[in-house]
Amino acid sequence: MISGLFGITLAILQSIGVFTQVDLLILNAYMFIPAVRSVLVIDELLILVWALLSGILILLYGNEKGLLACVGCWIGYILMLILSVRSLQILLPVTAPLIATMMGIIRVMGWGAAFLEREKEQVNKLFGYFLDNEVLKYLIQNPELIQTTGRSKQLTILFADIRGFTAQSESLPPETIIKMLRIYFQHIIPVIRKHGGTVDKLMGDGIMAFFGDPLPQPDHTERAARTAIAMQQIMDMIVKQWEEYGVKGVGIGIGLNTDEVVVGNIGSDEFCDYTVLGRGVNLASRLESKCPAGQIHVSVNVYHALSDKFSFEYLGEFDYKNIQGKVPVYRLIGEKS
Repeated sequence: MISGLFGITLAILQSIGVFTQVDLLILNAYMFIPAVRSVLVIDELLILVWALLSGILILLYGNEKGLLACVGCWIGYILMLILSVRSLQILLPVTAPLIATMMGIIRVMGWGAAFLEREKEQVNKLFGYFLDNEVLKYLIQNPELIQTTGRSKQLTILFADIRGFTAQSESLPPETIIKMLRIYFQHIIPVIRKHGGTVDKLMGDGIMAFFGDPLPQPDHTERAARTAIAMQQIMDMIVKQWEEYGVKGVGIGIGLNTDEVVVGNIGSDEFCDYTVLGRGVNLASRLESKCPAGQIHVSVNVYHALSDKFSFEYLGEFDYKNIQGKVPVYRLIGEKS
């Protein structure tokens, strides 16, 4: 639309002779022909074509190939110009089509740069705090990996919550509680990001993450298991730092489940959250809810996926709220030596 309007404007200027003298100078027509004439209908059509062509070529072939295609078209057009002047004594427009071409290139490339910048901002907004920097850079370069609408995908979901923290922190000032939680999350979030996990939510002293999206990770269950083990190890150090605030003997319970879930942007245009939904998410949350401090409880899917690499203890079958039937539960102990 904009290119068309701009082309019409240039065509009008061409028809009243604004560019004619410049065209003659560019072609140096006076040196080899006594007189030339213009055909207004042809001039106007050519200007409109050039106003649209450059933008179309760049949109079709990208910046580099599109620019090369524009240069190639202009080489052909210049040859046609010379032939037209020498053989037919008809002066085809030069200045107006050139201006139209340059403006089309600038507009389309500028629009593309602005669109790319918007995509980068959206990626940063969604994942800037919760993904490893290298993963974030890859997503910025490949924004198509982010699913703007929900889709079904097998992922591993991790829930973790601090046992005993709420009871011991009730008597502490709010600013102290915030400081303690900052210490906790400053150590825990990098562990999740290091193993390629996506931090979904922070819920008080709890955290939810998933593995296998937005970057495809065939080993997402193994990544989640290693993350959970590392989180338990680092919690020992965090507890020592918390002793100065009078909080002792706390620990985290972690639940892991691998299952088919729905992943994508959930929300509205004003606010959305890149998250996961489904029974598999609920089960991971329920596994964590009954997991004692210092332990990692996993589903049978996690057990089957990792039993050759990790050691487990079978705990039995349990009933969980809003989960039909009894659920086999395993305790993840560690990697096999």
